Amino acid sequence: MGQHLLRSFWACITMLVIGLMMLFPLQANADSATTTIPPISILYMDAPGFSHAWKEILSNAGIIVDKVYVRHTSPYRKMFIEGKITLECCMSELWRQRPEEIPLQLFSDAFYVSEERYIFRKGETIPITDTKQLYDMRFATVRGFSYAFELGNPINVDNIAQVLTAIATGQADIGLMNKSLFLNMMKQAPQNLELGGINAKIGLQIRIHKSRADLLPQINAAIARLQATGRLKMLVESGN
Repeated sequence: MGQHLLRSFWACITMLVIGLMMLFPLQANADSATTTIPPISILYMDAPGFSHAWKEILSNAGIIVDKVYVRHTSPYRKMFIEGKITLECCMSELWRQRPEEIPLQLFSDAFYVSEERYIFRKGETIPITDTKQLYDMRFATVRGFSYAFELGNPINVDNIAQVLTAIATGQADIGLMNKSLFLNMMKQAPQNLELGGINAKIGLQIRIHKSRADLLPQINAAIARLQATGRLKMLVESGN
């Protein structure tokens, strides 16, 4: 009787162990099936020099992109919040301060110091000593752009090229643009425009969605390598 009970006991233990061995692999497979790495999608910077620098950073970091969105055809800030855009170039953390964005974003090291200059029609440049002066001016800006100062009369357009056209044709009085970008665009398509004074000098960065925080070290390492050779500065300022 005792031996029969002992055999039954060990048979139960054996069945229990087998059951556990079958359960845990299934659970591991279920976990791995639900844990997916989001694809990499980028916002393309359609601007001479900066677009080349952006491509160079991605290439040097060994990042393969799954999908590309173009700034002026996409509601890009909403798409970033939704996680549809993973990486965005080229901006400052100062420009991405909407409450709904802040918890979702990381920023790379600065890859270039941007000299932000006012843009005027030739012969109509005036000194801007206080950004309050801008409130009463027709200020050309790309939809979705935000500034540290208030605009009273924004002239919203779809892209940077249209900012220049709006000023040149008299639809707007003034705009704001990176000096190198302005000079490169003037080389490609000259217009009756000129640089005004400096608004600010700002370090430009890559914005990374927190769902792909793993990309931040790769991007920072690529920036460091490219800065050491001067390549990023050359790409941005030459427009090539």
